[in-house]
Amino acid sequence: MKEVIMTHNMYWKRILSVIIIGLGLTFVQTGKAIEVGLMLPLSGNIQRYVEFYEGMLM
Repeated sequence: MKEVIMTHNMYWKRILSVIIIGLGLTFVQTGKAIEVGLMLPLSGNIQRYVEFYEGMLM
């Protein structure tokens, strides 16, 4: 019974870590998107903007 509880806790810790990492990456990508969105009107570099979004979709 104790082994089952241990693996269950490990399973939940793995799920939590994946969720946290996923949220972290989403936050970073959103930050980059905002940064690029702010830079785009200044630089007018549409090619870089397209490449950025293609990279995000990969």
